[in-house]
Amino acid sequence: MKLLILADDLTGALDTGIQFASKGARVKVVLDGAASITGVDSSVEVLVVNTESRHKAPKEAYAVVHHIMEQATQMAIPYVYKKTDSALRGHLGAEFEAVLKWAKSGQLHFVPAFPKMNRGTRDGIHYIDGIPVSESVFGKDPFNPVRHNEVHHILKEETDSLIHVVPQGKKANEEKGVFVYDAMTEEDLSAVGNLLKNQGKLAYTAGCAGFASVLADVIGIGGDEKTEIHYEDSFVVACGSVNPITVAQLNYAEKKGFLHFYLTSEEILDPDWITSKAGEEKLRTLEDAIKNHHRVLIDTNDQKGHEPAIKYAAREGLTLQDVQNRISHTMGRLLHILIDRGIRATMMITGGDTLMGFMKDVHVAEMTPVKELIAGSVLSTVNVDGMPINVISKSGGFGKENLIAELSAIVLPENK
Repeated sequence: MKLLILADDLTGALDTGIQFASKGARVKVVLDGAASITGVDSSVEVLVVNTESRHKAPKEAYAVVHHIMEQATQMAIPYVYKKTDSALRGHLGAEFEAVLKWAKSGQLHFVPAFPKMNRGTRDGIHYIDGIPVSESVFGKDPFNPVRHNEVHHILKEETDSLIHVVPQGKKANEEKGVFVYDAMTEEDLSAVGNLLKNQGKLAYTAGCAGFASVLADVIGIGGDEKTEIHYEDSFVVACGSVNPITVAQLNYAEKKGFLHFYLTSEEILDPDWITSKAGEEKLRTLEDAIKNHHRVLIDTNDQKGHEPAIKYAAREGLTLQDVQNRISHTMGRLLHILIDRGIRATMMITGGDTLMGFMKDVHVAEMTPVKELIAGSVLSTVNVDGMPINVISKSGGFGKENLIAELSAIVLPENK
């Protein structure tokens, strides 16, 4: 094993792992951060571990990363990449602290930018579409709002390690701590990668899928691994994300001919709904739509005229975490039932929590990333009850308005 990647959610694990799979490396994504990594197949060159720690408490996030880093050190894995959210959500400081505890150099080099998604860092301030991150939609995230624009201040919320902001084109010194690098373009990312390579400082790095694409080249990981892709005749989009970017993509897809089905607050938050008579009727409706129309959206966002999820949750005494868990559980169960009933479709699942809910319901602990269809949208294969299922993953905050429509043109035959 040449490289270990630690990601705090599943969509992030996949969109980073694919950067190496696309170069021909043998990549495996495992879903349980508490599992031992010592028994992984020796043919795997790049192991991606989904620590599922974004919504844990900082101490829990630290503990799971520390546990994996201990094993990685014993296995003498030469390179470690701490994958971060491109909008800087999650427990960056706590998880960086856990990596630093095992880093022989005492240094972690962090490149937050993702220029392909118009996310960059200038003078230590992180921008989304040219807007400081805390003022973007990610500052209003109901589960993980980003409260600062300065990367330094975001990290300092959960770590006492020294933070060094490295001006563009400059080298890191030999002090210990986290080194934060500016980058606004793909060329900037490559420059940082080559700078770290020349300094011999690539052993412990951090960033999102943006810098991972550079890392594959500067480390020299690749091969001839190829997977043949077979697309089904239907395309089902399952949305558990509340991000406005994804909502806009769903509405655009509906205008382009997708059938748009909403799950009401009661349907997504009542654990008994899916086995009820009403749940059975909804499932039959979805089956018919997928078989006959082939392009279907299943959406957990509020539909006009129905009680909002937050209001329903408050009335039922549910916390935001309860809401999150129930949405992912309901969507995972629903998709699994459709597969059990013979539905064969390429499935796009938006939001890491929703994808994780599906994976838990089908009792599968590994995924194999196959191809990045559009930047940030990754096709993987999942073996469900002996059958390979195509699953496209996407973070809720990724992509242009026409993304789903563009993906349908890729995965569906022309006559569908």
